[in-house]
Amino acid sequence: MRNAFVTRTAGGISVTLAVSAATVALLAAQPLAGKLSRSPSPQPTPSPSASPSALSASSPTPTTTTIVCAGPDGLLRWVPAVAAIFTLLAALGALWNANNSSKAVEASQRAASANLLLSVVKDYAATDFGKAMARLRQWKDGIGAQFAREYADRVRRNDPTAEDLPPKRRQVSSFFNAVRSLSEQGVLERSLVARTLGEPAFKFFVEVVDPLDRAHVEQVMQERYDPMTRDFCQRLLDDLFPPVAP
Repeated sequence: MRNAFVTRTAGGISVTLAVSAATVALLAAQPLAGKLSRSPSPQPTPSPSASPSALSASSPTPTTTTIVCAGPDGLLRWVPAVAAIFTLLAALGALWNANNSSKAVEASQRAASANLLLSVVKDYAATDFGKAMARLRQWKDGIGAQFAREYADRVRRNDPTAEDLPPKRRQVSSFFNAVRSLSEQGVLERSLVARTLGEPAFKFFVEVVDPLDRAHVEQVMQERYDPMTRDFCQRLLDDLFPPVAP
């Protein structure tokens, strides 16, 4: 509501200034004073045969009054300067309005980013997401160092003991892929989302999810694996959570 009031106020300033400039120009163009000049009316030429008494009896010579309007030349010279001043003030009002509009856009973007971050945190804290992470951790700890290769072997054989692993791996992997994409596009602030989720979240992806993703793509799907999300998470760990020296 405040932003709308600011916009309307700035617009009113521009309109007021423009009207004022037009008014000044109009007033300056109109005659502000008049010169009164009196000129005698033409006198009839007396006839040579007219008698002196007739000439003396004639009426006095009447005069006519003529109003001659003249504009104030001195004031007219100032009209361009005055109009330029009002134009400058109107431009400054428009610039002030644009500056406030830019600030309003930035505030709106920050609010949208904050809402998105809250949504990310909510998804990460969801019960089903926590269960998926716990199942993947259980698989890694139960199998040991070859947990990724064993995952691929059992998935290829349709082993019932591993049938629930692919959807849980995909759920967790998709979450971190989205975080990476939004951070790289500037929608989420990289350092803020990293410190909000915490170091364990990104270590979990690097140590558990990424090896399973690589095994699934390369050994199950027989395709080339792109480690973009792993590299993103590792950079976050190196930049924001460096190892503490003993």
